[in-house]
Amino acid sequence: MANVVRLQRVQVRASGGLSGLGGRQKPELQAAPLQDRLATPVVVAGAAGNMGRAVIRAVNQARGLQLVGAVDVRAVGEDSGTHAGCEEETGLPIVDDILVVLGSAAQQERPCVYVDFSAPDAAFENSKHAMAFGLRPVVGTRGLTNKQISKLSEMADKSSLGCVVAPSFSIGLALLQQAAQSAAFHYKYAEIVESLSDGEASRPSLDALETANSISGLGRIFNADESNVDNFWEMPSVSAESGPGEGVVVGDGVRVHCLRSRGKPSTLEMLFSGPHDTYTIKAESLSYDAYAPGVLLAIRKVVGLKGFVYGIETMV
Repeated sequence: MANVVRLQRVQVRASGGLSGLGGRQKPELQAAPLQDRLATPVVVAGAAGNMGRAVIRAVNQARGLQLVGAVDVRAVGEDSGTHAGCEEETGLPIVDDILVVLGSAAQQERPCVYVDFSAPDAAFENSKHAMAFGLRPVVGTRGLTNKQISKLSEMADKSSLGCVVAPSFSIGLALLQQAAQSAAFHYKYAEIVESLSDGEASRPSLDALETANSISGLGRIFNADESNVDNFWEMPSVSAESGPGEGVVVGDGVRVHCLRSRGKPSTLEMLFSGPHDTYTIKAESLSYDAYAPGVLLAIRKVVGLKGFVYGIETMV
């Protein structure tokens, strides 16, 4: 069998600076081992951030996946594996030229996945570029507008490319939401209590909003004898606030209570109650690595998709 040559990695070197900072050298061509040619190539944008580093560590350890690019405007030139805390170097420096990386990734033998945990506007624009190059985006960046999400959905469906946008990659949270939807038909009262290690304690997180809305639209109003349904507010607004201890009302009457506890894991509890019993479901994230299995799941699933999917709930 003829030896197939492909672009395995982008090497960006220049006298006096890196690509985008003062010069550019063409990527080096080298033959890839057979096991690499059978792996799904992955590009990670936002590689220097907390989630980006967690994804690089996970991809580096996962079977059947191969990191082929790392993009960020920070830590440019550093080995992506070293910066992520991997045991060994990946041989791939972090670069700030997304088009160079996408151009290299587009020449891979197998369908390439583009993972983005960068800033919202950058994630949107770069995910469009990725699909233009034939890559399948997996976007975990929060803050995308409905218009931006709709545009990515339209592009994915028209090009028959898989694209996953998810507000959370917590498998535990996805399972919690599934269980909550089953429990919603059996209880009259529903509340969410979340503990955040950062952010504004007076406002529900996107996870809490998504969870509350996942049990809305089922034909019932929770806490109906305690709430003024005329004052209910829905996603994506997060401006409403209630008095101390009352929480805020989301969707079909679900009360959300937010706590702030620095240095502790982020937790989300869904509490259902009736006249004679209670039912509690809890998801807890101990570190950014808690989201990595969900990202790996999406990476493997997106290759076989022919359009857009929002969230990982249907994948678990």
